[in-house]
Amino acid sequence: MKERLNHTYDCLDKLPQAISCCNDQNLKNLLEDMRDLIIYQMKEIRDQRIEIVSIKHQNAWKHYDKPIDSYDPATRKYVDKPPKSGNMSC
Repeated sequence: MKERLNHTYDCLDKLPQAISCCNDQNLKNLLEDMRDLIIYQMKEIRDQRIEIVSIKHQNAWKHYDKPIDSYDPATRKYVDKPPKSGNMSC
């Protein structure tokens, strides 16, 4: 996984070198687990952001399926029934 990491996680680039220099196997395992957890969380956050943007776009596009005469600019919402024109013959 070579995505652009935030500056906070730039140290992950040097982590393989730090792990190889470490003599304690338990510490190596801990560092590898922490690295894997950080990468997993970053992927989850990215996927959640993509889903949020998708839902926002879907909701925004619902606006284009409705007739313009049912839109009330005063409330900036669509009404169930369009306002009457005042003409009794309609």
